Amino acid sequence: MLSNVILYEGPSALPNQHSTNITVVMTGIDRPSANIKTGPVAQVWILVTDASPIDAERNGDSKAICGDCPLQGNGCYVRHIHGTNPVWKALPKTPKLQNLSAKEHKEIVLRLRSMHIRLGAYGDPVAAPLESYRICLDNNHGITGYTHQWRTAHDDWKNICMASVETLDDAQQAQRMGWRTYRVRATPEAPVLPNEAVCPYETIKLRCIDCKACNGHQGRQITTGIVATAHGSQRKKFLIHCEPKK
Repeated sequence: MLSNVILYEGPSALPNQHSTNITVVMTGIDRPSANIKTGPVAQVWILVTDASPIDAERNGDSKAICGDCPLQGNGCYVRHIHGTNPVWKALPKTPKLQNLSAKEHKEIVLRLRSMHIRLGAYGDPVAAPLESYRICLDNNHGITGYTHQWRTAHDDWKNICMASVETLDDAQQAQRMGWRTYRVRATPEAPVLPNEAVCPYETIKLRCIDCKACNGHQGRQITTGIVATAHGSQRKKFLIHCEPKK
């Protein structure tokens, strides 16, 4: 059983970023992640093809995969050394989906049908064409996805991803546009909108694979918005870069 597979290679789909090539790769097919919050999931990473994640952040190429995310280089929870860098370094040896044998393709499909899939372990899913994720969307036991590109993304993404927001104003604007929202707040005391609920992992330690609320319109029966509290070493950066200025 293959562990990693490349789903897409080509220009970024984000506005004004088409000159930068990106790669979408799915990992953990045979050995899901051990993330405590999500539970065991297959993860999809969106990476700049020709620059390491650290270099891409430094030279600005990461805009091709992160768009206008305010956390880009300013409090992003992803750790490059143990997260994105190993995935990027392995790209030359990672097989492409279109080059797999019929047997290998069938094995992956059968495996994914029993797995939860996390779109955007790093990078924004909207950076690649929606069809790039077809094998994930058609074969899964649950999907989790977030996008900061909710102002410009096609409506089809609303069925798959949550609009990732950091302020009450953005949450309300995204909801008016028809998105379900995932909002990060600064403290546990910060307000929650009437149509929002605090992330169940924060309240009762319910993992993503068991909750399945952050899956766009498919989770609408649960609540319009999910709220999580910034925590850990990145909380200070979040306060600096994402909190509304007084």
